[in-house]
Amino acid sequence: IQMGIQMEGQAGGQKGGQTGERSAVDGARRASGSGAVGVLLGVDQVVDRRHVDLRTTPIELVGRKAVTRCLSDIAAMAASPVASLASVTLPPDFGESRAMQLFEAMRATAERYDAPLVGGDIATHADASGPMVCAVTCLAEPGPAGAVRRDGAAVGDGVYVTGSLGAAVDADGGGHHLTFEPRIAEALELAGQLGERLHAMIDLSDGLGRDAGHLAAMSGVTIELVAERIPRREGCPLDRALGDGEDYELCFTASGAVPERIGDVPVTRIGEVIEPDAAGGQCRVRDADGTVREIAGMGWQHGTNQGEPSAGGGEQNAAGGAHDALTSARSKQPPPGGGERTQ
Repeated sequence: IQMGIQMEGQAGGQKGGQTGERSAVDGARRASGSGAVGVLLGVDQVVDRRHVDLRTTPIELVGRKAVTRCLSDIAAMAASPVASLASVTLPPDFGESRAMQLFEAMRATAERYDAPLVGGDIATHADASGPMVCAVTCLAEPGPAGAVRRDGAAVGDGVYVTGSLGAAVDADGGGHHLTFEPRIAEALELAGQLGERLHAMIDLSDGLGRDAGHLAAMSGVTIELVAERIPRREGCPLDRALGDGEDYELCFTASGAVPERIGDVPVTRIGEVIEPDAAGGQCRVRDADGTVREIAGMGWQHGTNQGEPSAGGGEQNAAGGAHDALTSARSKQPPPGGGERTQ
């Protein structure tokens, strides 16, 4: 979610129970130096058997991911975190001690990334089969380039990604998706160096094909990627890099020169923005043999239990890759409730 809001602070007269709310507003004021504040908001959630598996994942990493997943959205706007809020719904048998471990992990992670946890809520399911749902909202201030949006990609831009892609979830449910670093510092550095030449950006949670497709669709352009340029984790097939998701790297478009590294994080040019495809394509990849195929459908489809197979007949993406590893690889059972993913 990307939005601007104006927050009007109220001096005094607040009850003790509103301390967290006041802290959030005060933090936003400090960020902007004014009473009426332009604030960026990001919200995301972690659902058991959908984004993590509580049977095999340490509770500390569950709490960490709940916060860093939201902070990755903040990074995609090239913004600086100010504060965060959390709301959690737990199974009836979750236990108080375990709940405190979860909140402590969230608190410590939020503090580490300068997004102190200033308030929240906790509830339990009436139904014992209800999964843990942990939602985090982050408040942030715009960075040096203002809020970088998804709809600014321009014909002639280069298309870039940070880091490496694919195979972010191990067969046992562990892996990169639990320990990734939200690219806040890298996004701010890019915004500072590129300024107005940084045209559009998104974090890769649903898969490169689908997320780059979002940039293209919102900008009214087509994005063409070059297969051999896409940086992949060791042993990762191309289609998994295109469709697995859970990478939480940045994908952005920019004009002119772009640094090859930000600190120790590589930045790779993987394609370019071209005129809109007459056939209506949004994002395509040019394979090593010269074949061009549409990949905007590769990745996680919101509101469904699976991603779509590649248009070019490649291997199954999200459903057979990262997200499936959280479910069928261990239990062979679908996630409870069939709930949708959000970003």
